Amino acid sequence: MMRPAFSFLVLFLIAIPARALAAPPWIDSFDVLEAPRGARVRIVGSDLGDPATSRVEIGGRPAPTARWTSTGITAYVPVGARIGETSVRVVTPEGADARLITILPSTPVDDRIAWRVTGDGSGAGHHAPGVRRDGTVIVGDGGGFVYAIDREGVVRWIVDAARALDVEWAAADRGPIAVGHDDVAYVAITSGTEEHVLAIDRDGATAWARTFESGFLSAGPSIGPEGDVYVLNSASWVVSTDPPGPSSGMMRLRHDDGATVWATRGDPVITQVPFEGAPIVFGASTPGGAIDRAFVFAEQGALSTSPGDPQRDALRGFALDDGRETFVALTLAPSGSASPLQVWPAVRDDGAVLVSSFVSSSVGQRVRFAAPSSGAFVGMTSVEQGGGLGSPLAGRDGRTFVIRDQSWLDAFDVEGRLVWERRVAGGPRPNRLVFGADRSAIWIASPGRAIAVSAEDGALVDDVSVPASSGTETPVGCALGTDDVLRRVYYVGCFATEGAGWELSAIQMLDETPANDDAGVAPDAGMPTEADAGAMPAMLPSGSGCSVGARAAHAPWALLAMLALLLVRRAQRPASARTRL
Repeated sequence: MMRPAFSFLVLFLIAIPARALAAPPWIDSFDVLEAPRGARVRIVGSDLGDPATSRVEIGGRPAPTARWTSTGITAYVPVGARIGETSVRVVTPEGADARLITILPSTPVDDRIAWRVTGDGSGAGHHAPGVRRDGTVIVGDGGGFVYAIDREGVVRWIVDAARALDVEWAAADRGPIAVGHDDVAYVAITSGTEEHVLAIDRDGATAWARTFESGFLSAGPSIGPEGDVYVLNSASWVVSTDPPGPSSGMMRLRHDDGATVWATRGDPVITQVPFEGAPIVFGASTPGGAIDRAFVFAEQGALSTSPGDPQRDALRGFALDDGRETFVALTLAPSGSASPLQVWPAVRDDGAVLVSSFVSSSVGQRVRFAAPSSGAFVGMTSVEQGGGLGSPLAGRDGRTFVIRDQSWLDAFDVEGRLVWERRVAGGPRPNRLVFGADRSAIWIASPGRAIAVSAEDGALVDDVSVPASSGTETPVGCALGTDDVLRRVYYVGCFATEGAGWELSAIQMLDETPANDDAGVAPDAGMPTEADAGAMPAMLPSGSGCSVGARAAHAPWALLAMLALLLVRRAQRPASARTRL
């Protein structure tokens, strides 16, 4: 009798839907008990559901979420969450659970950093963020999440690229995030064996997605003058040795649906060792004419004209109307191998195309000037490099700026003559130069610091310390984006420690007038200063680009703000240790 009864029980249990056996969610703890709007809240518990069928509410509002497992969720305090003691609530099909949290008023990080947002994924600091016209910043990370952060530092939405593309895994840190004329963000995504361009509208919905089943995205997405999206993607793998490696092609995608307008493989066929993240730049084929060309630099010693030839790099031009390749300007790769640093071109106001490339063993690497119509090299800078040149930056009056040896910032005139050079402490990232407002100052990213110097004479304009929000770790990767309307520089830093993730800091620009010239930027090419030897952080506090008078003027307001925050926190602190509703 026992066996039939047992068999019946087993059959009965099997017949019960799995959902009926699932437990309601249970929240064990948070990593914080107090948080302002936009702050990250890590929820730890059990049976927390999944993002497809469940949701998180903070302060009565739906909360954007990134990482989500049955035992942990990364959520962000949403816009509109009520200030004071409120709840974090996890709702699944099986039920709901909540714990108390205190939402604080938002306050600046310090007198220079307006706000900071922290994420879990890796890689966000390797490429520039996108900035929309309304001040919203778009960031993608190695976890496959794309974040929209408004001008107040509040996360508005998060897109899980793996879910949007219906793939098992995705990373959203393949290249710069391009923002189109209609505020659509175009993001390069990899899912392992496939590459994608994901178009996300201003509300976080997928506008369209384009999948490339082979190869890799090595340049772009970038926005052309007509608003379409340009990428350089490998088209197929070739088995012959002439040319070697994956074959690549320049593509123009229609901005409204991602359809191909044209695709060009190049002649000779573009071949590259895989790398990603370079932007595609645009210019006019004739001085003063309409923008009608796209320029890319095929790097990594991947181009050969015939078997046995030295490996070469190439600057290439493409016509925007039909994709025809207008020129291929070959350069030697140093020592028959890849160029020291991944670089991309820039375009001067007079139309000349600038590219950092190897000239010869006797001349070394220089920034070379190419004619936009033919690609013929018509000039180059006068200073030989030793350890590598970064990507050039084209300024006003024909000026060219470039990081040399990860230690010097050089400025050259339109003829390539050296105008000034400045030693920059802290290991500036060679491809992380951006202009401030009106191209009057150059911002440089280095681990834990953002420095601005005058484009006119190299005088120090600003120097902002960007330490990690917790601990003493310095970012290993960092990138900059700018907003001329809000006069902000956005510093994205990522960290080496597993689980440390990334941080986006909104730095408020000062008036771009020269400040104290001692803080990490030497006035000439003489002996290194103490700041060059790493002493600067001990000499000057955070925000050392401010003058002493400016810091003194801010001090009373900072004290009043701290006192007000202390009173608010005291008034909002729970009367008991109870945290569960």
